Amino acid sequence: SKLIVNLQRAMPRMAMMKHETLTSRHDGFALPALHGQPAGVTRGGVVVIQEIFGLTDHIGEMTTRFADAGYETMAPGLFERIETNFHATLDTPGIDKGRAAVMASPWAQVIADIQTAIDALPKPVYATGFCYGGAMAWRAAAQCTGLSAASCFYGRLIDEMLDQPPKVPVMLHYGARDSSIPPEIIE
Repeated sequence: SKLIVNLQRAMPRMAMMKHETLTSRHDGFALPALHGQPAGVTRGGVVVIQEIFGLTDHIGEMTTRFADAGYETMAPGLFERIETNFHATLDTPGIDKGRAAVMASPWAQVIADIQTAIDALPKPVYATGFCYGGAMAWRAAAQCTGLSAASCFYGRLIDEMLDQPPKVPVMLHYGARDSSIPPEIIE
């Protein structure tokens, strides 16, 4: 695909990434995912959880970086039921499209899709995500099985999920000067 070709040109030292199709535990849906395979010995697995924009170049880059560090990686396309090859742009219409995709994706479906990716990876398995994906990494740490830890970046919705404490260690990352997430929510 164009994403993989661009990543290979931009980062030739990185591990090879390909598209994978997983069968979702939720409904048997053929769930597209980016799949990174380490070049050497596998140290475990990492589920990379997308932002509201879909499987972007950034998610592809992170998937490849973890594979390059020795982890087999999966980045499931969580909004693919809404639109094949879902992609939202980084502008107001794109943000609106991404938010609509979040609202149209039931929590149980998203968690089942993340669980599907966890189950496809060698142990130990870790989850990480960015923005919406950071909140979903928190939720996966609370609801999924087979995870060893999670790392959440800019998980704006986590404060709405505190009634579901994680079952594995979780690390939260927020920007000190990021005005999009109010300090009281970070606290």
